[in-house]
Amino acid sequence: CYGFDYYDIGYQTGEMVVKILEGANAAETPVEKGKIVSLSVNTAAAERMGVTIPQELIDASEIVYDK
Repeated sequence: CYGFDYYDIGYQTGEMVVKILEGANAAETPVEKGKIVSLSVNTAAAERMGVTIPQELIDASEIVYDK
């Protein structure tokens, strides 16, 4: 599963708030997408479903749930 890094989302939000507090018009402040996306896999759930996750994908994952 790909998902956004919530720490990064909070950091981005803080940067946007600083701009608004420094005088930027909140109504004209554009919505921003998350900049950092992380990959996580759940090997235990995959095993219960009979799905094999390739080792390369597991190795590339930032988070591996195995319980």
